[in-house]
Amino acid sequence: VTGLYVFKKVTVTVVDNSLQNNNAYYENGMTFINPNEVTGLDTIITDFSLMKIKNNKIYLDAEILNTDTIWKTSYECEYSDFDSFHGGYFTFYPLGSRRDCYVESSNSKEYVINPPLIWPYSSNGPAYSLVYLIQKINK
Repeated sequence: VTGLYVFKKVTVTVVDNSLQNNNAYYENGMTFINPNEVTGLDTIITDFSLMKIKNNKIYLDAEILNTDTIWKTSYECEYSDFDSFHGGYFTFYPLGSRRDCYVESSNSKEYVINPPLIWPYSSNGPAYSLVYLIQKINK
C-alpha cells in the first residue's frame, strides 16, 4: 500500500433512484473537476495528478518543483493491503468526516478504487458514483 500512485482514469456515473446513466470518462490527460469533493480530489488531471500513502497519511494535491514534490494536502489515513484477496481499502479523515474507499480490483500495479457516493444536493437529487483507476509508480 505504501507508495506513490498516479490517477490514470476517473469514471463518473450519475445514480438517481437506482438508475444509472450519464457516464463520463476522464483519461489521457483530461481534467476532472468536482467542486463537491474534498481538497486534493476536487481536481484530478489524469496521467499527472498524484497520491501518496505513507505513515498513516494520504497525501494529495502535489506540486512538482524541479526534483521536489510539495504535497499541499494531507489527511490521516488507515489502510489495508490493496492486493488482499478480500479486497483492500483506505479510510481517510478530511475536515472531521470519514471517507471509506474500497479497492474493487487490482493486479499489483493498477487498482480500481471506489470512493463513497457524493450527494451534492443532500438526498434531493442524483448521487454521483466515482471510480478511480490508479497506478502505482514506486514503493
